[in-house]
Amino acid sequence: MKKAFLLLILINTSCTTMIENKPEAKKIPFNLTAHNDTRIDNYYWLRDDSRSDVAMLNYLKEENHYKAKWFEENKPYTAELIEKYVSQLPKEEVSHPRINGDFKYFTKINNNEQLKRIYRSSNQNEELLYDPNIKLQNQEYYDIYGIFPSNDNELIALSEDNNGRRVYSIKFLEPLSKTFNEQVIEGTSGKVVWSKNNKSLPSTGIFKGLINATIFSLGFLFVLQSFGISITPLITALGVGGLAVSLALKDTLSDLFGGINIILSKTMKEGDYVELSNGYQGYVKNIGWRYTTIQE
Repeated sequence: MKKAFLLLILINTSCTTMIENKPEAKKIPFNLTAHNDTRIDNYYWLRDDSRSDVAMLNYLKEENHYKAKWFEENKPYTAELIEKYVSQLPKEEVSHPRINGDFKYFTKINNNEQLKRIYRSSNQNEELLYDPNIKLQNQEYYDIYGIFPSNDNELIALSEDNNGRRVYSIKFLEPLSKTFNEQVIEGTSGKVVWSKNNKSLPSTGIFKGLINATIFSLGFLFVLQSFGISITPLITALGVGGLAVSLALKDTLSDLFGGINIILSKTMKEGDYVELSNGYQGYVKNIGWRYTTIQE
C-alpha cells in the first residue's frame, strides 16, 4: 500500500512539474481596425507569414520541446500505434473517377506516399498525368487542391499550395506532353471554371466587371456619335435615369462601393483570415459585386 501511495505521489509530482514548466505565450496587445471597428488581438505577434520573427520562432521551439518532453515521459506508444495503423492501410488506394467527356480522371496513392498521383484513362488506356510527390521532395510543403480539365480535355488546370496558407496558384498542364505551360495565376481560392472556348477562365472579380461595363458604354456612345446621333441628350437622360436607379438600388450600390472600398483600401484581400462582428470566422475566397465569400 505504501509503495502504491509513493508511486502515486511521484506521478502527480511529475505531471505537476510538467504543467508548471509549460510555455506561456506572452500577451502583446495589437489593434486591428477594419470597417470602423477596432479589436485587440493579444497574440497577433505569433502570426508571421515570413516565418522569420525570432521571438515567434523561439516560442514555437519551446512548445515543441515541451510536447516532446511530455510524450517522452508519459510514453504514449506513439511509434507503436502509428506502425499498427500503417500496417492496416491498403498498399494502394484509388479514387472514384471523375468523367469529363471521353476521359476519366482519378488519383492513386501508395501507403508510403504523401500525395495522390493524378491519372486519366480512355478506352481502358491509363496514363499518369502528374506526380506531386516529386515536387514535395524539393520543398518543405506542397499540396494539390484539385485538377480541373477543360471541356475538350486539351488543358488541365491544377491548383497548388506551396506554403500551407491555402492561397493557391493555378498552373496549366498540357496532358499530351505532360508539361506545364508558362501561364500561372497567383493568389486564388483554388477553384476553376473553364469558359466555353476551352482557352480561358472567366473572372468574377469586381474590377473585371467594371472594366467591361465601362468599355461597352464608351464604345456604344462612340458608335452613336459616328452615325451623327447627338449623345448629349442621351447622357443627360442617363444621368437622370441613373439618379432614379441609384435611389431604387441604394442597398445594392452600397454593397458595390463597399466592395470597391475593400479592394482599394487593401483592408482585406483574398486569402486573408477574417472574423466578423457576428462571430463568423474564415478565409476570404472571393470579393464580388455584392458579396464577399468566406470559407471556414
